[in-house]
Amino acid sequence: LGGVHDHHAHVLLGGLGLDALQLSELETLNDVEAEVRRYAALHPEAGWIVGRGWRYSMFPGGQPTRALLDAWVPSTPVLLKSYDGHAQWTNTAGLKRAGSTRETTDPNNGTIVRSSNGEPTGLFLEGARAMIEDAAPPLTDRVQMDALERAADYLVSRGVTKVDDMVYRDAEERVRLYRALRSEGRLPIAVRVFPVLEASADEESLTDLAG
Repeated sequence: LGGVHDHHAHVLLGGLGLDALQLSELETLNDVEAEVRRYAALHPEAGWIVGRGWRYSMFPGGQPTRALLDAWVPSTPVLLKSYDGHAQWTNTAGLKRAGSTRETTDPNNGTIVRSSNGEPTGLFLEGARAMIEDAAPPLTDRVQMDALERAADYLVSRGVTKVDDMVYRDAEERVRLYRALRSEGRLPIAVRVFPVLEASADEESLTDLAG
């Protein structure tokens, strides 16, 4: 295939992001508040409000807190990823769904940011992000396939015809979804899936799925 080959992409996240709350173009905290409130009002049926793109510079000390989100969205769990993907910000409803309390210990590869009294502030860094992400309802095959197709269509519209998808969990499942898309004629792009392997693993590190 002609066109651009993107050697490092997170295709599912990108596809989900195209349909999620987008904060990356916003300049101020007031803008973020207005957009979060607007999105929540437009999606009253949502089990979770999911979005991404906030910037650390908008907040004192670079750290948003659940108190802000509680004021904007008091009852629906909110999950907002930072622009660089290294932090997740949630509200009290999200913390309750995750079962995160002052007694919850940090994972080895991440940090639950806490207030001076030890309570979680609503900010999860690096490997701790999974603790809150895993509390959200699992994505169905159909939702994931639609997101992968949406991302593939977007990439093709930008001249990308082959992509290396970096998959950090459930790589075999991702390959299964891509094959299902291909069988339905919904994969307009060539894909290589790169799973993260354990040090002792002895398996192929990539799978070609020609579009």
